[in-house]
Amino acid sequence: MATYSGSPGTSAGADHGRRSAGSRAVNYVAFAALGVTTWIGYQWLWGLLFIWWAVPSLRNGRAFLVTEIHRSEDALLFWLIVVLFIAFGVLMMGADVFPLLNKYV
Repeated sequence: MATYSGSPGTSAGADHGRRSAGSRAVNYVAFAALGVTTWIGYQWLWGLLFIWWAVPSLRNGRAFLVTEIHRSEDALLFWLIVVLFIAFGVLMMGADVFPLLNKYV
């Protein structure tokens, strides 16, 4: 298993700090949008973010909770995290569409 060392020679560290201004701008816009939608009481954007986190986890076999979890090393915890992200995403998006779900979110 390869681990992230953060050194410039590793594949994970090679991209560190070299993101385009466009991808940085997207992160700033997303951060502001999450703050505004949370402040006005909408949860659907958080739901989309949870789904967004689940998709690459499924593709890469890695999920992040407190630390990185690899599907090959701890399959049960990996799948619990992915299912949790998907469930949170669906519940939070549904809470704005179906107000009765608000008592569960």
